[in-house]
Amino acid sequence: MLAHPDLIKVAGYLASNPGDYWDAMAESAAKSDLSMECSSAGWTKPIAEQYPAEGFLDRLVARGLTFTTASDAHSLERVGSRAGELADLLEARGVHEVAAYTNRQRQMIPLRAS
Repeated sequence: MLAHPDLIKVAGYLASNPGDYWDAMAESAAKSDLSMECSSAGWTKPIAEQYPAEGFLDRLVARGLTFTTASDAHSLERVGSRAGELADLLEARGVHEVAAYTNRQRQMIPLRAS
């Protein structure tokens, strides 16, 4: 599981050309067979952008990573916040399943309930 590796953008630190960093992280994550958390939490911050950024997300999808979704809720009211928008973001890139874990074992489940 890899969760919001581009979190530093919340503090206002943005690389002028993050592509090389994103490529390296995507390659390492793919080699390690990690799932990436796609989180809506960034939409509540001044950066107003999900984790990971869209360009980074595109690289992760291209490398064949699996994904989970999260709201990173720290209050009951935020649980599942903007889950539909996360699903839209993933579906637009051809992702229709997400990873669920039980006892560290990955199981792929539909992104949206039938």
